Amino acid sequence: MKASLLLPVYASLFILSSAFAGTPDDSKASLERIADAVPQCAQGMETCLGIRLYMAVVDGQPVQTPVWVQEQFENANRLFQPLSVGVMLESVRPLPEEEAECDNKEHRDALGAARYEDGPIHVFVPKRVANVDDPGDIYGVHWRNRKKTSQRWIIVSSIAWGMTMVHEMGHFFGLSHSKKADSIMNLGGKESIPFKERIFRSGEQSKMRKQLEYKIRKKLLVPVRLSEESQ
Repeated sequence: MKASLLLPVYASLFILSSAFAGTPDDSKASLERIADAVPQCAQGMETCLGIRLYMAVVDGQPVQTPVWVQEQFENANRLFQPLSVGVMLESVRPLPEEEAECDNKEHRDALGAARYEDGPIHVFVPKRVANVDDPGDIYGVHWRNRKKTSQRWIIVSSIAWGMTMVHEMGHFFGLSHSKKADSIMNLGGKESIPFKERIFRSGEQSKMRKQLEYKIRKKLLVPVRLSEESQ
């Protein structure tokens, strides 16, 4: 990809004060610690994408920790590095307690429908995400607005492990599940290649690159331009 894909920066990278209106001071401080824990895109990346993170707050506390969020971002940056793509936190915002249980398709719709904006990748972290096809819960899901399918977001349960967000980002950029043992898109075969050692294969990278270029061309995604001071 060309450096020209780096379009103007968002109006503000860390949108905290307005997002925390009415949020108790202790949970606000916890969410600010999450923002502080996530590094910006590494130098040398051709494209830097902002992630707008919505973290459920239950009993006054976020449902996950800064360390957990940091691991999700570090794994995403590591696996996207071959595409010269990095991700960073555009903002972190509280998800109210009444939306912390994602039980059905309607709940998945509701998370993003009123909040979606073109520009960043939207990632929601509820306390739990129910499997809508079988009994039980799931770690995460890539979801589309069923009334406007160009609007898509990622839902990552608080019980998810550190590779879940990057797996769902693979779906966000057009990938299906894979049977290749070394692919992060392969859900099985844990005994052969540990998930932490899996990658996006070259064919998967090519498909993701096309989807990325399409989303940027349509302005569904707007890459962040970092100042020299912030790199």
